[in-house]
Amino acid sequence: MLDFERAVGIDWESAAQDVILGTRPLVRFFNFVYVWLFWPFVISALVVLYRRDHRLFTSLRNALFISGAIGLIVFAFFPAAPLRFLDGFTDTVAAYSAQPNVARPSSFTNEYAAMPSFHVGWTVLAGVCLARLSHRWTIRGLALVPGALMAVTVVLTANHDVIDAIAGTVVAVGGLIPTRFAQRRIDSDGTMASDRPE
Repeated sequence: MLDFERAVGIDWESAAQDVILGTRPLVRFFNFVYVWLFWPFVISALVVLYRRDHRLFTSLRNALFISGAIGLIVFAFFPAAPLRFLDGFTDTVAAYSAQPNVARPSSFTNEYAAMPSFHVGWTVLAGVCLARLSHRWTIRGLALVPGALMAVTVVLTANHDVIDAIAGTVVAVGGLIPTRFAQRRIDSDGTMASDRPE
């Protein structure tokens, strides 16, 4: 992956880690984001959408399942090690966090499932669905901040490289396409059924 990134000019990981490793408060901040933002944000999004807009809740739920299934196929046929396994990178969560097992429970984590990154993809996906609750650009922008922050975080903590984050976003948000298509079909069938004479 790093060879491909180097070829296209997006091999930013080593330089990015060098920026934070000398500043312990930054390391602690990004470790905290990696450990505590992901599941609380995704679950909170599901709860909020369930209460506010059931169609958006269904979109997020189904996209999580669809993208997760795609991810399992990729993990099986294209296992990719995270940056933290490579020389020259520091696993900041393991080295400087008191809760490394919260983010990566050993019984549930596939250590060779770095591509695509669902830490990034699902956080972005949850933000995209939350953003659709509001017509105000400021609120929509705020909903997308956690995804952008997670994309930076996974690279700085050496858990994923840039291409993992991009792939995770594409797969996760792409999961909305069949979901929306299915919803339109259901809406169309319901409209046609209501137009039929009794």
